[in-house]
Amino acid sequence: MVISGGVNIYPAECERVLNTHPGVKDVALFGQPDDEMCERLVGLVATADPGVTADNLIDFCRKAIAVYKVPKRLVVVSEVPRSAMGKVDKAAARQVCADLAEAGD
Repeated sequence: MVISGGVNIYPAECERVLNTHPGVKDVALFGQPDDEMCERLVGLVATADPGVTADNLIDFCRKAIAVYKVPKRLVVVSEVPRSAMGKVDKAAARQVCADLAEAGD
């Protein structure tokens, strides 16, 4: 759960929406510290279609869920980091997101 501006946001809800997009292969959403809102929902998305952009996916979410549940930032990657057991490696995903933010995406 991500708490943003005092509102509880469940990443799984938005992940389900993103997984219905035909161009999405995999997704991992998580909270990232935010000075103003405490946390914000961000994540990584692996796409099957190189024409799908983060902005396309954010717009897709806006049509399906409440605006406060829409991720503030998505990063398109070749694959979402997973553990040997196949679970999303949230620590590695957060690091990838942070590294790409430092590099300016």
